[in-house]
Amino acid sequence: MKITEIRLSKTFSIIFIIIIASVFLLPVLGMHFMLWLVDRNEQRAEFSLDESIEFQIKTVKSSIKQLEIVDLALLQCISEHALERASLPPASSGSIEFVDELEWLNCSNRNIVNLDGISGLQKLTALNLANNNIANIHLLAKLDKLEDLDLSNNMIVNIDSLTALPRLNKLRLSGNHLDDIKPLLALISLGEVYMPDVSKIYCADLERLLNEARFVVHQNNDNQACKGDYSSEIAKLRAIKKAGGILSPDDESMLLEYELNEMKRDYQRKYN
Repeated sequence: MKITEIRLSKTFSIIFIIIIASVFLLPVLGMHFMLWLVDRNEQRAEFSLDESIEFQIKTVKSSIKQLEIVDLALLQCISEHALERASLPPASSGSIEFVDELEWLNCSNRNIVNLDGISGLQKLTALNLANNNIANIHLLAKLDKLEDLDLSNNMIVNIDSLTALPRLNKLRLSGNHLDDIKPLLALISLGEVYMPDVSKIYCADLERLLNEARFVVHQNNDNQACKGDYSSEIAKLRAIKKAGGILSPDDESMLLEYELNEMKRDYQRKYN
C-alpha cells in the first residue's frame, strides 16, 4: 500500500471518528452546557433578588427616619410593618420600597401616646390604633384615603378632625368619652360607627344622631346614660331601640302603640 493511501486512510478514520463523536457526544455535552447556563442564571437571579430586597430595606429604613416620629412605640410598630413588607420580593404583592407606600397598619395595644409623624403615611386606607393612650387625633385629618379607622379604648374627647376624611366608611370609637358626637353627621361616607361612651353627651344630641344618621349605629347597651333629657319619653325609647337596646315589655308596647297611631295619622293626612 502506498504511503499516500495510508495517510488518506488515517485521515478518513479521524474524520469518521470526529463525525461519530459529534453525533453521540455533542448532544450530551450540549445538555451539560445548557444545565450549567441555567444554574448560573439562577444563581445570578438569586443574587440579584437578594440585592433588590437589601436595597428595599435600606430605602425603607431611610424613609422611616424622614417621618420624624417621636413616639417610640409608634415608631416600632411602623418599622415592623414596613420592614416586613420591604423583605418581600420586589415584584410580589405588598412589597414596598418606601414607608409611605403602606396601605394598612395595625398598631393596637402598643401604649402609643403621640401620633406625630403618622401624617406622612398618605396611602393608608385602614388604620387600627385601638387600646392605646391617644388623646389628640388632629394629625389623622391628613390621611384622606382612610376608609377603616379603629380608635377604640383611647383617651379621645374630640373628633372634629375626622370630618376631613372623605372616604371614612367604618369607625370604631368604643371606650372613648367624647364631649360631642355631632361631627359624626358630617362624615359623608360613613357606613357604620361603633359608638363611644355617651355619659358626656346630651341626650338631645344623641337623639338627633340616631334619628338623622344615614349609617348603622352600634351602641353598647351599658352606655346609654346621656346628659339631660330626651325631647319626650317616646324619643328616648326610639333612641334606645335604634341603638340596639332592649326595651321592657311595657316600653315596647308604648312605642308600638305610638307608632301605630303615627301611621294612622299619616294615612289620614294622605287620603283625607
